[in-house]
Order: sequence, then C-alpha cells, then structure tokens
Amino acid sequence: MEKLTQTKIKMGLWLSIGVLSVLALALSYSPTTFGLAEINKNKDVIQTETTASSAFQPKEDEEQQEKKKNDNPKPKESSVSLSLNDFSKEQREPFVKLATDAFIANHIDLPDNNYELDIFGDISEETTTAEIWWHPKVKAGAERPFKGLQESYFVNLTDVDFKKGTGTIKEIEICIRRDIASFKPNTMFAPYIDQAKKVWKDKNIKIPQSGYDLAGCLLIKPITEKETIALVDLYWYPIYTRSNNVYQAVHDKLYYVQFSDVDLKKGTGTVENVETDEEETRIVQEKAPEPIIRRVKLIPSQVAPYIQRAKDAFQAKQVKLPESGYWISSTISYYDDQPKRPPEVDIRWYPDGVAEGTDHASIKDRVYIASFDDVDLDKGIGELMHLEVRRKDPS
Repeated sequence: MEKLTQTKIKMGLWLSIGVLSVLALALSYSPTTFGLAEINKNKDVIQTETTASSAFQPKEDEEQQEKKKNDNPKPKESSVSLSLNDFSKEQREPFVKLATDAFIANHIDLPDNNYELDIFGDISEETTTAEIWWHPKVKAGAERPFKGLQESYFVNLTDVDFKKGTGTIKEIEICIRRDIASFKPNTMFAPYIDQAKKVWKDKNIKIPQSGYDLAGCLLIKPITEKETIALVDLYWYPIYTRSNNVYQAVHDKLYYVQFSDVDLKKGTGTVENVETDEEETRIVQEKAPEPIIRRVKLIPSQVAPYIQRAKDAFQAKQVKLPESGYWISSTISYYDDQPKRPPEVDIRWYPDGVAEGTDHASIKDRVYIASFDDVDLDKGIGELMHLEVRRKDPS
C-alpha cells in the first residue's frame, strides 16, 4: 500500500491539465513516471514563470540558508552543464534512427504521424546525454505539452557524440493515457490490460467503465548487453471536474497494477504489485503569487566580467561564440518582493535584427544564453548557473 500511496500522491493529480502547479511538484518525486521531472529544469531569467512549489516549501531562516551554503559549496563553473536543442535535420537523423531501432528491437509501437519530435542534449563534466522525445502535435503558436502529462515517447541516451551521431541507450520510456472507453485495444498494453482485468475480477473488484482514465506506462532499462529491466505500470485514475479553482474527483478510488519481467513480443509479464487506494476527492488549486521582478539593463563596465566568464565557459564546452552578426543582451533581475534574494544576471547573444525577448521558437539562428545567480554587481561576481544554445526547431 505504501507504493500506491506514494504513486497516488505523485501521479494521481496527473489527470487534470488544469492543476499543473500541483502536478509539476508531484511528478518531480515519482518513482514510476520515468524521471519526467524535467518540466522546467532550465533556469531562464528573461521569461519569468511562477511555480507552485514555492507555496509548499517551508521557509528557511538566514542561519539555515547559510549552513546549507557551507555544507554544499557551489560547483566550479567548469561543471556547469550545457543544454542544447541546436540540431539540424541532418544532425537529428542518426539519433532518430537509434531511437526507432530501439523501439523496433523491443517490439514497441512506433509513434504515428500525429506526433512530432524534439531532441535535447546536455553536456556535463560526467557525460554527454541526449533525449529524443515524441509528443502529440500542437497547433502553431500553442505551448508544447509538459512531459508526462500527455502521451509521450522517450529514448534517453548517454555517452553521446553529437558529431558522430552515436550514443548508448540508457532508458526507453513511454506513457499513453486515455479515457478507458477510447483506449485502443491494439496497443502494446492490450495484453497487460486484459491480465489486469482478470486480477481485478479474481479479487472481486469492479472498476467503473466511466469516469476513469487509464494510463499505460512502460520502462525499459538496459543493464548489460543481453539483459534489460522491463516494467509495465497500469493506472486507473478518476477523472476530475473543475469549478473555479476546486477540482472534484468523479470517484474516490484509484487502481494500480505493475508487471515485471515484461516481454512485449509475447505480451507476457509477472504481476508484481496490485493495489488500490483512496483518491483525493477534492483539491483546491493553490497558486503562488507572481514574483515582482525588476529588470535593469547593464552598462558595459558592469557586464564585462560576466561576458568574459560566459565566453570562457562556452569555450570550455567547445562552443564557439559568433564574432559578428550578433548583439549581446545583458540584464540584471531584482526580486523586489524578496529583498534578501540576490539578483540574477542574464547574458544572451542574439542574431542582428532579433529583438530582446523574442520567442526562441521563432528564431532560425542560434541564441546563446548564460545565466548567473547570487550576483554582486559591485564586485562583478556571481555563480554561473546555466549555459544553453537554442534555435528554432527544424520543420
């Protein structure tokens, strides 16, 4: 019951896109949602987003904060990872082939034409990783779905060489969620749904055929060249209705079955866990207040040390910054509603003719980003937190 209780807390609210603030917090701790807590890992001080997590975190006094800093010294700048979505169609091809070959080898239904693909890279001191992600297509101008809140296909690679287009499969992660009545019977999850229904029948448990969503989740993790861990999780989630900021569950139970030793080709597996638990029947959405952020442009003498450190950091990651055709945006952000919070500095290299703050999805050329935290402008110091190279996804 402990496992399901944890799962309920972490995934049960996944049901309603309207409670994203709660979902982002819940999913980040889930042991069964394939590490999908990448909802907002990138720190972007130009476009401010308020997350609900701050509303649930206990406040620390200054002594505790200082102790944490002493116990956890700041990382060296060389250890800051570099995030990439800078891939042309040609650069994508070998990674897409790696992912699709992995699907085929594991007898997984491939994403259809209603899906689109994104690829992300991360270069750190330890390893270079990439994530290939198929998600349902969205209309032009609409926001991309949060990972894990809609149907998602992931292939995670490690030891990646972006120049050669090579990498090692680290995980394959798939989640499909639909209303029970519309869950296609011919998916890879069909035999496991049938087995789960038999389990419920043997236990004299009858799940209502309306008012529930069914989610099928698959995790495949290579252990050795010949050995893998394969799990299938099935979740029956009660649907929520919304009235203002109150969410009411249609039913008060959720149901969970997990299969281990999964063989998708044979449609077999061993029932590992069978659990039911009480569902939250009423949720009041809590929304954190918008932070009051004041952004000020830096003068050349102020920004010079940060630009130099950003250049050095990009060079350490073998990224060559443009010498012409770009202009540099530099701002410092003050949190006026949090006077004890140090300001942040944001440095961006934009192509000539591109206005500051332009949506990256519309910029066909590269944008280079460096973000600093714990800034003392008078001393020209701060902690380099984030490096990124972005450009418009190739169509």
